Order: sequence, then C-alpha cells, then structure tokens
Amino acid sequence: MLLLLLLLPPLVLRVAASRCLHDETQKSVSLLRPPFSQLPPKSRSSSLTLPSSGDPQPLRIQTCYLGDYISDGAWDPEGEGTRGVSRALAAVREATQRIQAVLAVPPVQGPLLLSRDPARYCHAVWGDPNTPNYHRCSLLNPGYKGESCLGAKIPDAHLRGYALWPEQGPPQLVQPDGPGVQNTDFLLYVRVAHTSKCHQEATLHELLHALGFSEQLFKKWQDCPSGFSVRENCSTRQQVTRQDEWGQLLLTTPAVSLSLAKHLGVPGASPGVPLEEEEGLLSSHWEARLLQGSLMTATFDGAQRTRLDPITLAAFEDSGWYQVNHSAAEELLWGQGSGPEFGLVTTCGTGSSDFFCTGSGPGCHYLHLDKGSCSSDPMLEGCRMYKPLINRVSRQESRQ
Repeated sequence: MLLLLLLLPPLVLRVAASRCLHDETQKSVSLLRPPFSQLPPKSRSSSLTLPSSGDPQPLRIQTCYLGDYISDGAWDPEGEGTRGVSRALAAVREATQRIQAVLAVPPVQGPLLLSRDPARYCHAVWGDPNTPNYHRCSLLNPGYKGESCLGAKIPDAHLRGYALWPEQGPPQLVQPDGPGVQNTDFLLYVRVAHTSKCHQEATLHELLHALGFSEQLFKKWQDCPSGFSVRENCSTRQQVTRQDEWGQLLLTTPAVSLSLAKHLGVPGASPGVPLEEEEGLLSSHWEARLLQGSLMTATFDGAQRTRLDPITLAAFEDSGWYQVNHSAAEELLWGQGSGPEFGLVTTCGTGSSDFFCTGSGPGCHYLHLDKGSCSSDPMLEGCRMYKPLINRVSRQESRQ
C-alpha cells in the first residue's frame, strides 16, 4: 500500500486547545523517496511489495508504541503519565477500529518495510554519469545513527538496509534489511505526550491526516480508471486542488465535488470543496464556514458535535488508495440543503441562512444540543454562528 512511510503523530492528552496538531508536525516531516539505488538486488528480496490487485480487505493498522511519556509541564499531577498512556492507547485502538470499518485495501504481500532517508545516511554520491555506480552513495555520513521522526527513533527491524558503493563494482552492505512487520498495511508510531495542543478525542482526525487527507499527500493521490482493484492502470491524479477566480483553494476531485453538491442540494457536481486558507500555505482542512462539524475542519469542537461526514469519505475514495464503506458516514447537518451560495463571506451576514447569525446575542447552537452566543473566530472569517456556551463547571468536568 502506498502511504507515508515514516510516521509519528504524537497523540496528546486531556486538554483544552482545539487547534490541529498536524499543521505543526508537518513543518518537520517529509515524505521519503530515495533518489538512488541503495542495495544490491539480492538484498532487496524482503523489501515492501506494494499490492497490484486483489480483493480489498479492512486496512490492517499496526500500532508501535515508542515508550517515553512526555509532558510540557502545563498540568501533570503525580501518576498522570501512566494513566495518560493508557487513555491515549485506548483512543488509538478506538480510532483504528473506526478506520477499519471504513477503509479497505488490497493487502500488502509480505512484510512491511520502511525506507531510510538517503539524505541522512549518505554524505556524498558518485557524480560522474559515465561510471557504473553513478548517483549511488559514495561516502557515508559518520554521524548517522538511524532513522527518527519527530524526536523518536524508528526500530532498525522496520527499515530497509543501506550500502556503500565504490566507483565501480558491487556495494559493501552496511546494514541489511530488517525483518519488517508482518500482516500490516499501515504502521503507526505512537508517542504519548501531555501538552496543550490537542484533545485525545481528536485522535481519529490526526490519523485521517496520516492516511491521506494532507496537503503533502494530495499530490500522491491516484486515478484508477479501470476500478480500484485493477492497480496496474492507476496513475497520479493530474489535478487535485486549484484556486478559483476569487483565490479560494478548492479540492476538485470527482467524488468530493459530487458529494458537496448533494449535501447542498445542488444538481450535478460542485466546482470543488473549499479548503481552509492557513497562513498562505496549502491546507489540510475543509473550510469551516462551509463544513462546520466535519471531522476534517481545522478546529475540534468536541466529539458530540463532530461527524465523520460523507464529503470526507468521498475524499478518501478520490485518493485512489482505498475502497470506502460510505454507509459508515455520519450525517452532516451544517448547511444541509442550503444551496450553492452557502458559506460565502459575502452572504453569511445577510440573514439569509439559519445556520449563521448576526449581532452578539444568545441563541441555540445549530445541533440544538447547547445554548450559544453569536460570535466568530479566525476560521469563520467574519461570519458568525451560535457557539456553545461553556461554563466553569463543565470546563472542569472535561479535565476529569
């Protein structure tokens, strides 16, 4: 299965803030695509074999817990570490079980092995294109101590090996392939941290980023014209995102465009689904004005107000990597049947929609679960909605 090969989303505990952790971690994480041959042919026999075709099965996610508990000191009473690890790992189990009920893949054949980063272990490569070992590693980095991601070391047993090549002739094997991980399509590394970054209930959101809903991975999405099970005919999608004439970034793939149109009650397909503008960077989240309550917006508003919605599942269908169980989608009420103008900055303050409000008075949250006050935030860009009132008692209870 083609996916991120070095992954360490730190799962966080308890907490208060609602911003997504994915945005911060992606500043220091990159996809690995080795630029040159690393090993002699005989040593590659146990490397990862990507699936070509076959009957899809529920995605097999293997969790590897990387032991040390980390705290930023914001709030960590005695004994919190042990309890926090248990709660975090329980949250991971729940999230992976939900994923397995939604996403299926042709299973990886043989052990799963991860790529090493040549930029880390190799100091120089052969530069003469006329030599047999052109562009292969000619000098090792003496400080190389293995692979790590976001501060945690990846076990050598999970990694491909590497070699040093003379100018001509066979290589010297430095580290052989590890045994890999059997019966696994996706290897998830977990480091547990107590921080003020995110809530443990947002675990599913972060896992969905790693599985493909990410600006880093949009460019790897595939188009499979002969159907999901015939992998040989797949190619990289030519266009996944674009900017419209007003500068709004859109995810434009077929299934999401149809799904949004159906949600808004618009015939045919929409031009695409707006993505959140985030500090001038490509976004990994839906536009909150349009898809408030979706699990894949940039802020987390509590489990009872958040849905794994049909538009998000349509995005995973468009990735070309999964067969999606659309019956597992949860109904998204925000903006349902509101037409093509819904969620625009130019219309949200006109009083034309019951989902938005004006002024600053009290009202009812659109799910009718909470009293609310009419207010905005940076994600709403001036549009206002009834945000749930949170009193001091409920805030304290949420920390227990």
